[in-house]
Parts: sequence; C-alpha cells; structure tokens
Amino acid sequence: MTQVLLPVLSGAGLAADDPTYRRTDPVTGQQLQCKSCPPGTRLGAHCTSSRETDCVACGPGLFTKFWNYIPNCLRCGACSDHQRVVRPCNGTVNTVCECEAGFFWDEHFCRRHSECKPGHGVKASGTPHRDTVCKLCADGHFTDIRKTHAACVTHSACKTDEQLVLPGSRWHDNVCATCDQVTQKGTGTHISQTTTQITIAMAQTTTLRTIVTAQTSTLITIATAQTTTLITIVTAQTSTLITIVTAHTSTLITIAP
Repeated sequence: MTQVLLPVLSGAGLAADDPTYRRTDPVTGQQLQCKSCPPGTRLGAHCTSSRETDCVACGPGLFTKFWNYIPNCLRCGACSDHQRVVRPCNGTVNTVCECEAGFFWDEHFCRRHSECKPGHGVKASGTPHRDTVCKLCADGHFTDIRKTHAACVTHSACKTDEQLVLPGSRWHDNVCATCDQVTQKGTGTHISQTTTQITIAMAQTTTLRTIVTAQTSTLITIATAQTTTLITIVTAQTSTLITIVTAHTSTLITIAP
C-alpha cells in the first residue's frame, strides 16, 4: 500500500487549502504529497516519508510571490531610466515601478510625453500610463507657443481704449495697444513694454521654433496689397523679440518682452 505523507511547517496542521505538490521519495519509492513553501520563502529540502518540507526565507533583494517549491528566490527588479519606485520589494512582492513625471510607459520603456504643436492644445494630459492627447485650437482660441502642455484659451479682447495691432492666431494672442502706448522713436514706431507680448521660444530654453512656409524658408510672409511684411524672429541676449519689418519703409514695430 502506498503511503502518502502530508508534511507541515513548524508542526502546525496542514490546512485543507494549503498548496501541495507530488514527488517520489528517492529512498523508498513512495509517492508523497509535500507541502509547498509560502510566499517569501523557497524550498530548502523536499519532504520525505519521515521529514516535512523545509522552507527557507528569502534574503534581502529576493522574493517569491506565490506558493512554490523552487530552489532559489527570485531577484527583486530594478526600476529603469525615468522610473521611480512606487513600492519597494519586500520578500513577497517584486519592486513596483512607475514612469516619473513627464513620461509614460510605452511597452518596454518610459517615453517623454508628446508636446503639442503650435496651434494645438492639450485635450487630455499625459499620465505615467498614457501619452498626452492634443487637439487643434478652434477659431478664436490659441496656445502660447512656449506652453506645449497647455489647453487652448480664448483670444484676449482689446480694452475700450485700445486698438487691435495684430490679430491673434492659433499660436498667439491678440496684440492690442492704446494711442499713448505708441510713441515715435527715430525712424521707427515702438510699442511700449506694457503691450501684450508674443514670445516664441521653446519651454525652458531660448531655442526658437522655426516656422516655415510650404515652399520657402521665409519664416512668415504676410502679403498686403502694396507691400510685403516679414515677421522675423530674432534673439537679443536672453530675450526673444518679434520684429515686423516693412519692406519699403524700414519701419520697425518691436514687441518687447
């Protein structure tokens, strides 16, 4: 008659739902029902007809999540680039990592959240598990070209004592000024620093976004009935200016930050 041994740990009775596994005693040839080792431990020695299963606790940096009879604990995982530890490995659960702020998990690694293009605003903000979703700004709305993770906002309305100098687009606000804010300086016309600013720059850097037309490398060409007006993007030390140059008169309208 085949003997079946139900070994237990620490002399405690074997619960009905405790996981077990079958093995053949190499000495007696008997079929044994050995108890598996609980999470946080590994198999030290199989049970025999006279000895219970020997389980050994996992050491630092090691874990087992399930009941098992494996000879070695598993090594705790390490977070990869642009990840942070959400829950450290504790012997029964592996390290839990999550993409840090500004990144999301894309199959095998953390990718930086996409930046919305000029004229596009955030429809759904990025999370550690999902990229940013962008949408084209509707008519009458814009996003500051420096804010690549902002929602579209409505163009500002000029005050009662102001005139519209430059109509807003999807990538900049309306530019308004009062008569008092417009002062003659030499051959140019200067709009004082209190005027609405249009600053075109990459977020956190003075690198400029290059805006090109479909056929040429001209930055922005605004055609009028009698002349051609160019908007030229220039930098002055740490500031970014938009200078509107009229082709025939050399008149400068400088919008300074």
